[in-house]
Amino acid sequence: MSTEVKIRDILENPEKFIEQRVVLSATYLGWSGGDCDLLRSSMRTRSDVTLKDDTGCIFCDFIPGLSPSKTPVKIQLEATVEVFQGRPRLKNPKLIRVLEE
Repeated sequence: MSTEVKIRDILENPEKFIEQRVVLSATYLGWSGGDCDLLRSSMRTRSDVTLKDDTGCIFCDFIPGLSPSKTPVKIQLEATVEVFQGRPRLKNPKLIRVLEE
């Protein structure tokens, strides 16, 4: 069963979540970084997207079913936490539902 977390939880203690599935409710920013400080997360490919909640921002693999250019969208998703180049990011995301478009 996946644990619901905030982005800050992952950024501040990534080792606790490595290779675990987590659930997040966040704003999907697509390819836009918005006003995010993304130096605490790591991008793996140019197709990575940005997620933001009230505690921080994190990079994530492309999320099937969402358009990176049609943002922002509030979503709930499940993904696996990984550390890439010393910083956390999300991989293998699965959209649970769109909360607000």
